[in-house]
Amino acid sequence: MRRKKALHEMVTVQGLTQVCDTSSNILRRGVWLLIFCGALAFTTFNIYKQISLYLSAPVNVRVDQIFDNILLFPTITICNNNYAKGSLLDIFGLDHVIPAVFPYTDFDEQLPNVNLSQLDLSAIYVDGQLSFNLGHTIEEAIVKCDWESAPCGQDDFIYKETDLGKCFTYNVNGSLRSRNSGRAHGLRLLLNVQEEEYTRSINGYLGTGFMIAVHAPEVSPIMSETGIAVTPGFQHFMSIGVKRVTAKEGVGGCGEKPLKYFTGNYSRDSCRKECQMRFIVSMCNCKDISNPSDVPLCNPQQYQECLVPALQQYLQTDTGCEAGCPEPCQYTRFTTQHSSSPLSRNYITEYTKAKGKTEEYWRKNLVILEMYFSSLAYENMEKQLGYEILDLFCDIGGALGLLLGASLLTVLEVFDFMFISVFSGVFEKNKVNSK
Repeated sequence: MRRKKALHEMVTVQGLTQVCDTSSNILRRGVWLLIFCGALAFTTFNIYKQISLYLSAPVNVRVDQIFDNILLFPTITICNNNYAKGSLLDIFGLDHVIPAVFPYTDFDEQLPNVNLSQLDLSAIYVDGQLSFNLGHTIEEAIVKCDWESAPCGQDDFIYKETDLGKCFTYNVNGSLRSRNSGRAHGLRLLLNVQEEEYTRSINGYLGTGFMIAVHAPEVSPIMSETGIAVTPGFQHFMSIGVKRVTAKEGVGGCGEKPLKYFTGNYSRDSCRKECQMRFIVSMCNCKDISNPSDVPLCNPQQYQECLVPALQQYLQTDTGCEAGCPEPCQYTRFTTQHSSSPLSRNYITEYTKAKGKTEEYWRKNLVILEMYFSSLAYENMEKQLGYEILDLFCDIGGALGLLLGASLLTVLEVFDFMFISVFSGVFEKNKVNSK
């Protein structure tokens, strides 16, 4: 009798007192029991939905357009589509090697009979690493450079190994700042393709020209995926936009993953390249030129007989590795809009008079590239948790109070009553047994 009274006093859930009221007839108590069970089921389902929402970690995205007086200019990576210069291959007696290593696949090419395992590559390989650059040099490629209408030099570029071979990079540390938008406050380059030196590309690019990547300095670009093609005989315009993304650790699945073969700041591109590298090394025990690790570089035979098939197998196989590459919680992404127009006949004529050679040569080789911010306003995207623990408790409290008239304290009172009942029963049983 005492416990029933305690239950009546402590448990103030709406409807439960009518179910427990012994003075009422059984029909009334039965109706209230059905009502209470329905309310309890609805409340339980509602709480389950709120907990599921919290565990799914929804994200609210706030996007703002922010105007700044100065913007950091991106890093620019430039790759000639040609992997190795024909004149250098002749000097080292390797002119027959490139077609064998990088054959054309669109037709049945008559390939030279080359035993790749017996090649003497001592002139260009030392301890398994390339000791000589078979590709185009910065001095040959950069005819003229202007930054914000003032001259810049070839010393402002450094070499970078990518998946397209030996490339070169401008503004490698991302320190340049644009004081305004428009062509006068950007980068202007005159590039020489050297079409007469073309042999093969490393990734099946069949046209002459360059691949251009616009990226943050901490990102190692995958040129075959992010590169923009620019062809000779044209003036190319690339307007650049900026998007900055920030989030707290773990929000939206952002984070970092430790990498074995790539050092420096984490990026999702480097993580994806890491997945590819792990797969290739596990099959070939060597690497391609784009990887900076200490793994030995594949020789021509390994490249043709193992690396190329391994790469094709990787692209056709879902290893699940890249799915585990999160986006970093803070990063800057550059967008580009590309347009071009053919160089005028008059310009080519006057340029030939000043530089020599022939008009035909410059029409086949000259690339004019202008890169600039389209606006000093950038898009700032901030990701926040859309449903936090306080929201969960408030909604659970609302679900309990909606139909049951209860609160979280009421739930605690129920557990407290059950705890007291169990332990008081055990205590009384032990007391009786001791007598």
